[in-house]
Amino acid sequence: MNTPLKKNFLVVLAILVLVIDSSCKKDDGGTGPTPDPEFPSSSKFAVTLYTAKSTLSVNESFDVKAVLYNVTNVFGAALEVGYPSAKIQVLGTTAGTAFFPAANVLTISQVEADSQRVGYGVTYKAGTSTGSSGSGIVVTFQCKALATGAVTLTINASKLELKKSDGNPITGFSGILKENLPLTIQ
Repeated sequence: MNTPLKKNFLVVLAILVLVIDSSCKKDDGGTGPTPDPEFPSSSKFAVTLYTAKSTLSVNESFDVKAVLYNVTNVFGAALEVGYPSAKIQVLGTTAGTAFFPAANVLTISQVEADSQRVGYGVTYKAGTSTGSSGSGIVVTFQCKALATGAVTLTINASKLELKKSDGNPITGFSGILKENLPLTIQ
């Protein structure tokens, strides 16, 4: 399928939010998600692609996590990751723990192997939260190594969005570090 990836996941999600019943329960402000042992801690202000192993075997399945580090009041996020489809297959996506509880969020994902990219968007439903703060996994991509060689999964900087509840970029967004993921397939 050669259709272009959605230009702006947050626009689609915003439309979905508009049709949601406004009687949703307001978040009680809880303590936030518990730290996730599935990614290393960092003091960076960053969005990072992370996997447990940087060297893989052909036909090996592995997870790639898109992790937000040290953010404040993120109400919605969208990202696009490029990958070489001759060497890596993206099998699917799973929502992470950065946006919680799951009942209060909407997600959308699209894998386009022909275009060598996968997109993901997430937002809170209207009236359920002021935003996520701290560090956490936005999404996990389930992948499979297909062929040998050095590869890099890349965050498309022009498609990365982190928004506050008013629709504006989060404070300091222009300075956020974007960390790609180099891998070796043997």
